Amino acid sequence: MTAGKKSLIQNLCFRLAGLLLIIAGGLGLKLLCRVVNLPPAHEATLTEMVVAAVSFLGVTSGTALLFLGTHIFDPVRLSDRWAEPPDRQMTVEQRHIAPTQSSSHFDGEAGAQHRSDPKGGRRVRSS
Repeated sequence: MTAGKKSLIQNLCFRLAGLLLIIAGGLGLKLLCRVVNLPPAHEATLTEMVVAAVSFLGVTSGTALLFLGTHIFDPVRLSDRWAEPPDRQMTVEQRHIAPTQSSSHFDGEAGAQHRSDPKGGRRVRSS
C-alpha cells in the first residue's frame, strides 16, 4: 500500500470515528433529556451527570476528529515568547511585555524608583 493511500484510509477512519462519536454522544444526550424530563421532578443523580459528561466529551472530540481527521496530530509552532519557561528574575521589559503602571511591581527594586503612598501605604512608582 502506498503512503498516500494509507494516509487517505487513516484520514477517513478518523473522520468516521468522529462521526460515530457524535452519533453516540447525541444518543446519550437524547436519553438524558428523556430521563431528566420524566415526572416527578428530581435532583440530578450521579448517573445523569456521568451520562452528560460522557456525551459532551463524545460530541466535542467527535467534532474535532470529523473536521480535522489526521491533521489533529499536526505540530503547532509556538511563538518564542511561550516556547520556554520565563526566567523569574527578568524585568517586565526583558520579557517583551508592554509595561503598564500595574506591572511595575514585577520589576521589584530593579531600577524602579518607589515611594510610599501616604494614603494607602501602597508602593507606587514615582515620576
